[in-house]
Amino acid sequence: MATSYVLDNEFNGSGIAILPMYDNSTDRHVIDFVRYGQKLLAAAVTEKIQDSGSLTHYYAVTRFHENGSIDTTFGNPKQKGVVFGLFKASSDSGCVSIATDGTDSSPIWMLGWSSERRDSPKRLLIAKFDSDATAAPEQRYLLQPTDSSLQVEASRARKEPETTLRLQDGRSSLLTHEDHLIATANFEGQETPPRLYRQSFDGKPGFGDSSFIEVTHPDGKVTLTGLAISKGALLICGYVSKVTEKGFISRYRTDGTLDTTFGEGGTLTFQIDHDSKHAAMYNTRVQQLCIRSTGEILAAGSRRNGLDGVPDGWVWQLSEAGRPDDTFNAGNVQIAQREKGGVEWKTGVIEQDGGAIFFGAGSSNKLHLQRYDHTGTADPIASHPDEIRDAANAMISFEQNSKILLAANTSGIGGYTGRVIRLLKN
Repeated sequence: MATSYVLDNEFNGSGIAILPMYDNSTDRHVIDFVRYGQKLLAAAVTEKIQDSGSLTHYYAVTRFHENGSIDTTFGNPKQKGVVFGLFKASSDSGCVSIATDGTDSSPIWMLGWSSERRDSPKRLLIAKFDSDATAAPEQRYLLQPTDSSLQVEASRARKEPETTLRLQDGRSSLLTHEDHLIATANFEGQETPPRLYRQSFDGKPGFGDSSFIEVTHPDGKVTLTGLAISKGALLICGYVSKVTEKGFISRYRTDGTLDTTFGEGGTLTFQIDHDSKHAAMYNTRVQQLCIRSTGEILAAGSRRNGLDGVPDGWVWQLSEAGRPDDTFNAGNVQIAQREKGGVEWKTGVIEQDGGAIFFGAGSSNKLHLQRYDHTGTADPIASHPDEIRDAANAMISFEQNSKILLAANTSGIGGYTGRVIRLLKN
């Protein structure tokens, strides 16, 4: 029997909360989404039309009550529940990720960027807001390669329905862990490797006397897409590009060294063929790592037959040591194929009963979802609400009080509009 999900009408009256307009802004593109005690924080990048007619990017954060209404006690009273601004006057600014410690008194940490002009290099920074974001944030720049720019948009070679800002090949992320900030960042340029950062909350280096390590791979250029914490270790994922694309997962100790008990020397590198075995014919990307409370890693992403092929979504459960977990689909990869554009899984949630639901989109830019039970058996495909079929870009999800929360974007006149969606299992 298919497991279906319906909109929770107790959430903002419709199951959907739309990000508000930010002071004459055009699009408001949700870029990250986290718990804040029982409340929710949605971070966005938006564009504001200046008096000159030019567009400037701004960062924005909205806080929602558990019922989906905007928390108007957040930020400056004049801003009515949102924080909206520039890191430096007369600059372009944006956000790529936010993090808290999960409590309702935590500072709000933002991984953001600033540039002198829209076409100038983007400098990576950390901003710290107080718990209600009533004061201007403290900020500090992170070390990045000389003459580099943070990657925040798709490469021109990608054939996407939209190739606008924030529709990027990789994803830079921010988490908190044991009084430290853990961040990943991708930079533009074929020869510029991404970085994994670890700093104490007050900015001291977290990898010995260094605050970062460069992430490289012998098989080609690395693009990072995910970051997770598992039993005190740091897990990163993404893909390696050369002639083909290979998915990879690496496990680091908090001193910045690879955990050689994981995969091969600390890294698991793989490609997935049609029979769910390793082969060289399918380009493979890892997009998401879900960590079970017992330590297993549920990885998800896509594979393509050639760079322009229709994507298939895949899910694969691994042990803590990076080996196939026989308790989930007998250790094999679960492949999901969809007509009319395929599917690439972007985000997933492990549910309280041990099952997992994944959300994704294909080249048609339509939302797809798939649920697996705790043994890795795929539920029959069920329909999902018409209201969210186009909510397909930049997805982030988690479970709260047995309900599924999803942040995504729809494209329309004026640009992207971010939405927060709450679903109930039917």
